[in-house]
Amino acid sequence: MTAKHEPRTSTRLTVFIPEADNAGQAFTPDAFAAFESFALDLAGGVTMGGHVKGLWRDAQMTYADTNRQYVLIVPRNRAQAIASALVEYVRNAFRQLAVYVELTLVRVAGF
Repeated sequence: MTAKHEPRTSTRLTVFIPEADNAGQAFTPDAFAAFESFALDLAGGVTMGGHVKGLWRDAQMTYADTNRQYVLIVPRNRAQAIASALVEYVRNAFRQLAVYVELTLVRVAGF
């Protein structure tokens, strides 16, 4: 007999971390491994979504970045606190002025 798994509403956090700082200095594999461990401790799981490229503009200057994408599924009642912790971690460990963390409500089944 198959157990019935009802979908639950959770929050998906999508985080982009650049491969290099604003001066072009690449971050080490250890820096990403430390982030992954931190995210795992916060959420209980983290998916590495691969590399994504993007553009951003500041004061008429256009910048191109290659980022690592991470996805975490967290309980709705903890999403904001976890997102804030991720932002602070990335700002400090990766020397970023701004951090992209997207919070999206999702329905998840199979737990």
